[in-house]
Amino acid sequence: MSAERSATRSEGLRIFRNSAILGVGSAAGMALGFVTTILVTDALGEGYGLLLSAQRFVGFFTVIVDFGLATLLVRAIAAREDTVGSLTGTVVLLRCALGLVYGSAAAIAAFTLDYMPGYRWLLAAFLAMEFLGQLAEAFSATCQGLEAMGRATIIALARSVVTCAGVLVVYATGGGLPGVMTMYFAGRTAQLAVAVWMARAAAPGMKLSVRFDRMLPLLRTAFLFLAVIIGYGALRSVDVVMLNKLATVKEVARYGAALNFIDVLLAVPLLVQTALLPAFTRLTTSGSSSAIGRHTLQAFSAAVLPAAVGLAILAERAVALYPSGEFSDSASVLRLLASGFCFLSLASVSATLLTGAGRLRVIVAGYVFAVASQAAVNFALIPSRGALGAAAGTVTAYVVLAVFLLVALRRIGVEVPIGAILCHAISAAVMGAVVYATRGFPLPVPVALGGIVYVAALLLISSASSLERRLVAEVMARLRRKGEPGLS
Repeated sequence: MSAERSATRSEGLRIFRNSAILGVGSAAGMALGFVTTILVTDALGEGYGLLLSAQRFVGFFTVIVDFGLATLLVRAIAAREDTVGSLTGTVVLLRCALGLVYGSAAAIAAFTLDYMPGYRWLLAAFLAMEFLGQLAEAFSATCQGLEAMGRATIIALARSVVTCAGVLVVYATGGGLPGVMTMYFAGRTAQLAVAVWMARAAAPGMKLSVRFDRMLPLLRTAFLFLAVIIGYGALRSVDVVMLNKLATVKEVARYGAALNFIDVLLAVPLLVQTALLPAFTRLTTSGSSSAIGRHTLQAFSAAVLPAAVGLAILAERAVALYPSGEFSDSASVLRLLASGFCFLSLASVSATLLTGAGRLRVIVAGYVFAVASQAAVNFALIPSRGALGAAAGTVTAYVVLAVFLLVALRRIGVEVPIGAILCHAISAAVMGAVVYATRGFPLPVPVALGGIVYVAALLLISSASSLERRLVAEVMARLRRKGEPGLS
């Protein structure tokens, strides 16, 4: 029993260590990415609309190269480390082959839709960069499968550091769109080079080889994952592509300047998904997944509702972070997008829980309804409202997807904590009043006061046995123990 307990503790410490490494790396990468995005958006001005239009269009077709293979590679290597060379080599070759399909499909679509006729070079540049990124991801997945999380983090940071440094130079020298694209390409190239290096360091004796007999089984297994990725890609691309076709490049830039802040917040649920999926999968198998599903939804609601309300109220202060002040008219767009962020986060977590339960077809159906509603609202509103119309379509999709997936969760036995979510909404409303009243003060003031008021209001209206009270009590107990002599 003692040996078993020791082994369990060792495994838990390893998981915690790996999660901490990924968390620190993701935080650093997110900070560098945010700085890069702010500088690029501000440097290009209206031209940022061109960059975003090309990036989102190509991003949709990137799923063809992805095909869910990275996730499968991590799982396969973790199960059989002795096959790392053949698995990695097979996936890399598959991605090269799929890259031909990916490039052809994107080119045909661009010419058929007459999409960005004067900037086909921009589409071609993003096609090449995303292809390099997919190859780098294959080697990063190899490191993750071997639990070399530090090396996987270095791969991601290599791109962020090189790109951010290059964009700083472009921003200072006025290199414009060609300069920005050159630095983006340099970042991707550096990422691939470092990825190959790190993968070989993680598996010193690795020799890449190809198992042709494993290609079809891999593709068959990945098909449903591909369908989910296509749905997510469509949700992320339809708004910008339709805005480009139905409005002006200036409106795309205005929309993108607001969307950048939502993308930063979205990094939090995406990071948690990485840790949540394997845990929920194991618990689903043992029949005890309902509790963790309910608690995860409740914790996310408690975190994202105040973030969404605060961002909506402080939208003018947020867009003022662009040094030129050119995107002050993006505040109304950001306010509308922020109102839907809580639905996006709940949908993201619900999709992870359903994936762990093996309900991928339900997720695909949810994306179908969400994207259809998004396209309908876009068609109706973008011609007259521009970026605001695109934001309305995006928020509609978030709501439809969240409701659809939450209903699906209830059908598999996961309780949706409606009462707790209402408590979070009331507390966020009280917090919002304080943030609104203090919005004229330096930014740290409304943020700090809002956080304090939110926690106080939540504790006041929550029941004595609520998850929120238990979490706060546990944090306070840990702080007290650390403050006691000899226990820190």
